[in-house]
Amino acid sequence: MSLSLNGRLFIAPREHLDALTPIPEQEGPNISTMPALELMSTRELAQEMLNKVFGTKLFPSGLSANLDHILFRFDQLQYWIVTEMVLVLNVSKRVQLLRKFIKLAQHCKELNNYHAFFAITMGLGHLAVSRLSQTWEHMIAQTLRTVRFCRSQPLELESSAETPKAGSDIRSYVRNLHVIDNQRILTNLSHKCEPRKG
Repeated sequence: MSLSLNGRLFIAPREHLDALTPIPEQEGPNISTMPALELMSTRELAQEMLNKVFGTKLFPSGLSANLDHILFRFDQLQYWIVTEMVLVLNVSKRVQLLRKFIKLAQHCKELNNYHAFFAITMGLGHLAVSRLSQTWEHMIAQTLRTVRFCRSQPLELESSAETPKAGSDIRSYVRNLHVIDNQRILTNLSHKCEPRKG
């Protein structure tokens, strides 16, 4: 058995156990980092996620020497996706974030970073995210509108819509992901985003 991502060990006399309360770092974040995330290129973010696990150079055998670090990072990425999704209360902003995460997963797959690809996919498939039906419905509707619009317009090639952010900012963001790893809190936040119907 191991500690959760935000877990800490404390030693206290048995009679003081009822008085213990979680420290703020154990609660996880309470606001989304979407404003910073919006400015980052998903391709550069995917590359930095690969560097975070394997370092800047892959090992000759292609395997990391620290399996515990890989497993920890997988959980951290998965819960980061869920955390960010449930902390955004505005449906259109959540749809925008969902699109960014899907694009990020695509870039991870293109970089053969299946570790991050599957962590992102698992995060998007988490109950707290998959139950956000308005978010998924809005995304599908937006996608259909975009396809119809693109079919009606002549092809115009233009530069990428993403503005690359400084590499050190992305590196810092990826190295310090803030997550909520408590299932009850994630589910409650999910219900806050989209309350259960009747």
